Amino acid sequence: MSDYGENKKQICFESTPKLHADLKIRLHYDEIKIKEFFNVVVKAYIDKNKNIMAFIDEIKETKGISQI
Repeated sequence: MSDYGENKKQICFESTPKLHADLKIRLHYDEIKIKEFFNVVVKAYIDKNKNIMAFIDEIKETKGISQI
């Protein structure tokens, strides 16, 4: 029996101290935990949520990445 999906994994990245602080303040204001926020955003991206994909398209356009 596979234990795929049962073990937890960490997703880590570096950012600036200001961006980190601003995110924590905003999430505190909205009463959302950082872990909850990123899990929902990542899930929406994987599921190709139309709102997230519109945002991704904006990022691609800004970065000059081709739209397929």
